[in-house]
Amino acid sequence: MVQRCLLFVLMSSIASVCIADEVRLSNGDVLTGTIIEKTAASTVIDHAVLGRVEITSDRIAATATPDEIKVPVGETKTGSGIGIHIAPLMIAAQDNGEAAAEDKSGWKSVIDIGINGATGNSENVAFYGRITSKKEEAMGAWIFDAAYRYAKSEGVSTQHDFTGGIRKDWRKEEGSPCFYFADARFDWSHFKAWQTRYSGHVGIGHDTIQDENLKVTFKAGLGAVTENGSAVDGVRAEGLLGFEGVWTIDEHQEFTFHSTAFPDFDESGEWRFISGIEWSMVINTMKNASLKIGANHEHDTQAMRPTDKNDLFYYLALSFEK
Repeated sequence: MVQRCLLFVLMSSIASVCIADEVRLSNGDVLTGTIIEKTAASTVIDHAVLGRVEITSDRIAATATPDEIKVPVGETKTGSGIGIHIAPLMIAAQDNGEAAAEDKSGWKSVIDIGINGATGNSENVAFYGRITSKKEEAMGAWIFDAAYRYAKSEGVSTQHDFTGGIRKDWRKEEGSPCFYFADARFDWSHFKAWQTRYSGHVGIGHDTIQDENLKVTFKAGLGAVTENGSAVDGVRAEGLLGFEGVWTIDEHQEFTFHSTAFPDFDESGEWRFISGIEWSMVINTMKNASLKIGANHEHDTQAMRPTDKNDLFYYLALSFEK
């Protein structure tokens, strides 16, 4: 019975290839399906897995139908074809209905997941998860992020914390490099000098560098912070001074960086400092998947022993954009 099922699947696959149209790319890859439109500039093929894919003519070596009749320029063809070839990773596919719905909502999200572990002579496990969402508007943007970290070694928890924040940007006019912002953040940690921390700020920002490959934004503001479970009680006024940026190395790689200082206005000379760097490389454009390597550092001059004033976290994660 199993052999019959396998034979049926194999025959169906072979038959589908035989009745499908083919698009041979200049790099040697073959895409099978149904050619529904062909113009001087591009060819559109309906692929069973990828959906409707539009390929520019400069990337096509040849096209053919089972009967070797090519689709005339400007005409369309209907029908169904199922191919077993997988398109190369870098083909630009047209958005499907779900992607179109996401575009209408305006929100774009990125999910990062990293995990590692060991068992046997030692028992170790570590998990890192983060989601970042952004909604661009004509006169500003909404930005949301949340991250969770957990690590255990030899049955003992060594890291356990969460952070989540939201920021709203307003621009006086569309396209202006100047903007106002307001943010709020909640932090929880099991191993820092405090257990929970609430903070919020308002201020101004400026998109100082907006080149094709490099974008840098500076921010300055005022706010307040309160920590529960620390030696410093109550609500404290603090400042905000920082920058963030992204360097687009090429079409598949980018490097992001940020650094923000929060001087304490109630305690002269006391401050906290948060910074981070991250390199990402696209590994599958069809699935919007990337590989990320990064590090985050926090320095708090008011941290009391046994906690350390410096907290460094580095990670390797897979990223998926939705």
